Amino acid sequence: MLLFPMSKALEEIRISHWEIFLSNNVKTRHILTGSFLGMAPLYGLVTLILAPIIVSPFIVAFEINLLGSVLIYGVIVLTVVTTLWLSNYLTAAIQSRLGDSSKGNDIAKALSVVIAVMAILP
Repeated sequence: MLLFPMSKALEEIRISHWEIFLSNNVKTRHILTGSFLGMAPLYGLVTLILAPIIVSPFIVAFEINLLGSVLIYGVIVLTVVTTLWLSNYLTAAIQSRLGDSSKGNDIAKALSVVIAVMAILP
């Protein structure tokens, strides 16, 4: 889950987006928070759909009570939110580093391919 947002963001780095943001009275913290909150509903829906499908057989097999189920789903949601924030932060850091150089776009595309291959291979 961490690799998908990074790969998507590295496909094409456009420094013009950053220039528009930073030319106004916008802090980097606001940009990161907006990106995080923009992706949160999508990942939240995916988590709400996939978590019960994956976890329910284990809950039934091990006869876990209601409190245990709530704790399991809480840990899953916390992991998803933490991973989403970490991927957002790392993507912004990588974009800012690669956007400074003239070869940054080529390096970002190559890194995107490498991350996509890493996500596909087990």
